[in-house]
Amino acid sequence: MDLSIIIVNYNVKYFCEQCIASIQKSETNYTYEIILIDNASNDGSQDYLTKNVENTRFIWNKKNLGFSKANNQAIKEAKGNFILLLNPDTILAEDTLEKTLTFIHSKADCGAAGIRMVDANGHFLPESKRGLPTPSTAFYKLSGLAKLFNTSKRFNYYHLGHLPENQTHIVDVLSGAFMLIRKKALDASGLLDEQFFMYGEDIDLSYRIQKAGYNNYYFSDSSIIHYKGESTKKNHFKYHLTFHKAMYLFAKKHFADNSLWMYKFIIFPSILALGILSYLAEKIKTHAWLFIDFIMLCSATILFKSYYTHYQNIVLNPLYFYGGMCVVGSILVSGHYLLKGYQSAYNIQSGLKSIAISGLLILAVYGILPESIRFSRAIILFQIAFFALYLVISRTLFFFNTVKNQDPKQHKTLFISALSDQKAKAPSYLKLIQEKMKEALIIPISIKKNYNSFTLSDSRHILQIQKACGIDSVIFDFKTVNVKTIIALISKLKHKGIVHKIAHPKQRILINSTAHQKVEYLNVKEL
Repeated sequence: MDLSIIIVNYNVKYFCEQCIASIQKSETNYTYEIILIDNASNDGSQDYLTKNVENTRFIWNKKNLGFSKANNQAIKEAKGNFILLLNPDTILAEDTLEKTLTFIHSKADCGAAGIRMVDANGHFLPESKRGLPTPSTAFYKLSGLAKLFNTSKRFNYYHLGHLPENQTHIVDVLSGAFMLIRKKALDASGLLDEQFFMYGEDIDLSYRIQKAGYNNYYFSDSSIIHYKGESTKKNHFKYHLTFHKAMYLFAKKHFADNSLWMYKFIIFPSILALGILSYLAEKIKTHAWLFIDFIMLCSATILFKSYYTHYQNIVLNPLYFYGGMCVVGSILVSGHYLLKGYQSAYNIQSGLKSIAISGLLILAVYGILPESIRFSRAIILFQIAFFALYLVISRTLFFFNTVKNQDPKQHKTLFISALSDQKAKAPSYLKLIQEKMKEALIIPISIKKNYNSFTLSDSRHILQIQKACGIDSVIFDFKTVNVKTIIALISKLKHKGIVHKIAHPKQRILINSTAHQKVEYLNVKEL
């Protein structure tokens, strides 16, 4: 056996199926086996994948063992002279296996090889080639200097910005999303370190392969698509905490004590601070209306209090007033949240219902409080009335402004399939897509089936159609269009603001390039 391909799945069954389908479309003379390890997915992966994926060996774990331990399970059972660690949210080009294996065979010093990766919109992923994260390299990355001087060898050594993406190079670190390893090099360096649950294990293994006397190569003559981050969502504090732990383990394991202080007192606190800020920013973005409502309610209450106390000629205890104002405001906003009023900005009926319930609760509690801590029933009534009026006005204005700014034009989608005969009919499952996307005008076109004859004129032809028709999304027929052609096209269209989708006829879904809802289901009757 030449190659053992190892994929760890965790709740990404559709991506996993498409990844394996791309492997099985490979044009290679090398023999390979596919081993899929499932880390106790709860999305029905076991039933789905056993029914829809063929020629694959499965390992079903009863709990999530982490990336390193799961890969080691499969490596111990692998029969290949080479091991490929592959993420499930990747799609290989038809020539990827043939070219990378031929390359690593030709380089006796090559212990492991990575590959040029692009995201689903055709943008090059800089983590395809990386330098060792020494304290200074990590500092430059966290401080923003790496991004500011992105082609500098000194400041952007982490992503090796000085090395061209379209040239093959010896590098320090390869990505665990695609890591082709010589079995002899793995035997010399040891398996993945199971202290790393997720993140950092590829850095550690790359470094140990170097220490074992081999080189790591970034290979640029083929490309893959990496959807990136489908098993984990990076806008969560848990991600930063896990990443912090991984970097600490790596630094503690490989760096001398005189370098470790920089990680302890500068790098790690910075990672945690970024994690907290990222978490808060995500929460504020997700619950923007909640924060806006609370601020508007408190601001209006303070203004009313100034007028009310002056007109009534009374003095309120500042502690009781501001404390009571915040408590009442929090109850009103929380009540709206609990009754799912923030699920839609236009849900006025639910908002008024929540205000009525919260208002009665507030007044009931206020009525049993001691006289000494009651600040003003009139101000509480104002808060309740103002929040109801504000909710109606703000949501109504927002609704009409949204409708006014909506683009009235019809969305236009280009459906690209590669037909062996230009007179052949479009795939029958195109009807499924047309029924799913009723609001879109779908323009089916065909390109040459053999990607080796996919020329510059073909891409220019598609670009002309996109410009003339105002195309805003492209659907590729995975069954007939080669992945190499898909990569070439999305790279050409990457600056056009186009959403790219890949249609898989067997699984009746579209996998797309947008940040959210990457899987769309074609819930229609069987043809």
